[in-house]
Amino acid sequence: MKNFTLLLICFGLSVSTLMAQPGFSYQAVLRHTDGSLRANELVVLDVELIQDLVPVYSETQTVNTNDFGVFSIVVGQGVGDETYSSAIFLSSDSTNIPDTYLRVSESGGNMLSETKILGVPIAEVAKVALNVRVTFPVGAVIPFAGSADKIPDGWLLCDGELYEVASFPELFGVIGDSWGTTGPDLFRVPDLRGIFLRGASGIAEDEFADPDRDERISRHEGGNTGNAVGSFQADEFESHSHTNKTRFVVDGHGGRYAGGSYGIFSQNPAINESGGNETRPVNAYVNYIIRY
Repeated sequence: MKNFTLLLICFGLSVSTLMAQPGFSYQAVLRHTDGSLRANELVVLDVELIQDLVPVYSETQTVNTNDFGVFSIVVGQGVGDETYSSAIFLSSDSTNIPDTYLRVSESGGNMLSETKILGVPIAEVAKVALNVRVTFPVGAVIPFAGSADKIPDGWLLCDGELYEVASFPELFGVIGDSWGTTGPDLFRVPDLRGIFLRGASGIAEDEFADPDRDERISRHEGGNTGNAVGSFQADEFESHSHTNKTRFVVDGHGGRYAGGSYGIFSQNPAINESGGNETRPVNAYVNYIIRY
């Protein structure tokens, strides 16, 4: 009696799969050619992942169907000469997902199914992505939670230090003397100590534009001023006013005049000074670093 598969195929990822061993789930129902279930049957499977007609991974799995002819396997946990890697779902630049097919056959050549994996197991790709080193462009500034002596290779502390153009030509090519310089052969990295960063203002007026963008200054000699990256502003309160009430006094007592002679004068109570040394939101210290 010939066999065939496939009233049900499921792909998925279980929590145990993600937390323990690599792979993704595959489930199917096996039936005989007359439609009867292949229940409680030992099955040896050849499993392959195919890209551009070429197998990129293969393994063998031995399973038992249940009372309903169903079997489940985790692709990636079978026996084979290759090491399963979820990187097979990604191209070499880790940005393009190639078409991948799953081919399942019974040992001996009876192919049960060849199915395109329409939804690449997202968690499998995510695990690869988390291990991929993110490449930052030269000139990128990020907050760094470590101390200055722990800054990784390829990064400089944003402390306004002067560097030779010849030593960091790519970084100079990006930021130039926007943040300050003392000559044609030297340039400064951004000095972001104690500073909150603000997106550069556009030219067009809107409710988010910096109304004082043209009055911005340079923190160091030779740096940008006005509406340009690298310029700075001191802290400031937006213009506002307070209203004081006038107090009327009759014969030294507060109240309205009821007749007779009286003296009257206005008294403007002073507004008590309060606050600290600066205007600031809740904040935490970090070191800003720049990619070179």
